[in-house]
Amino acid sequence: MDMKPHKTRVALLVGGPSSEHDVSLASGRVVHANLDKDRYEIVPVLVSRKGEWPIEPEYLKDMIDVAFIAMHGEYGEDGTVQELLEDLGVPYTGSDFMSSALAMNKILAQRLLKSHGVLVPSSMIVASHEVANLDHALVYLPAVVKPADKGSSVGVSIVREADALLKAIDKALSFSKKVMIEKYILGKELTCAVLDDGMSGVFPLPVTPSNV
Repeated sequence: MDMKPHKTRVALLVGGPSSEHDVSLASGRVVHANLDKDRYEIVPVLVSRKGEWPIEPEYLKDMIDVAFIAMHGEYGEDGTVQELLEDLGVPYTGSDFMSSALAMNKILAQRLLKSHGVLVPSSMIVASHEVANLDHALVYLPAVVKPADKGSSVGVSIVREADALLKAIDKALSFSKKVMIEKYILGKELTCAVLDDGMSGVFPLPVTPSNV
């Protein structure tokens, strides 16, 4: 009798009600193409732009073994879907909901890093009702202007001249109620993911340079 090994059933979560919906779909295609089909049975789950699931999550948990979160931005990276899966008892990839929520909030994340001795750029926060007087923000030029709670490069601008600052802030405010104006630091951007596989402990992956 041919006894084939059991495949791990993976719900591939993509889409979602965020400004990065289409980016998530692209990520999902890459994940789908690269998961080993001999080891994993992939169950695509496309969450709509309105946050509607194709199947109720409580039913999905009986169909899968683990969820691969390939969602970006709010809902997918800010702890929302992570908390939902934790409440259902569904294992998932990535950080837990508290870590995800903190990392998405650039203001709190920067404060936490700074409190642990990590060097961070000098910055200031501007809310929508504070845009009228921005003279004190000019000391940060050149600056990176970005929404305070969005992922990737959504709403981000690099500002070198004073007359471009207001336009950059308005752009960022179209995505968030608060904007971070951060001193621009010239250099190479590097990413280093850290994994906890639940068995051998925590270990870093190779450092990856960015062309951004």
